[in-house]
Amino acid sequence: MNGYTITIEMAVTAVLVTLKLTGTLSWSWWWITLPLWWDVLLVGSVVLLVVLVVFCVILFSTLLEMFVRK
Repeated sequence: MNGYTITIEMAVTAVLVTLKLTGTLSWSWWWITLPLWWDVLLVGSVVLLVVLVVFCVILFSTLLEMFVRK
C-alpha cells in the first residue's frame, strides 16, 4: 500500500462537489462541505458542553457556599 486512504467523508464530499459543480444540486456550499468539518463541529460542541457544565457546577457551588456561610 502507498499510504493514501480515502475516507467516507472525502468520498461524500467529492460526490457532493461534483453534483454542485454540474448544477445537479443547488445546496449552499456549507452543506456541500459539511462532511469535511462535521467532526470538528461535533468535537467543538462536546467541548463547549463540558465547559458550560463545569462553569455551572463551579458557579452553583460558589453560590451555595456563599449562602451557607451567611
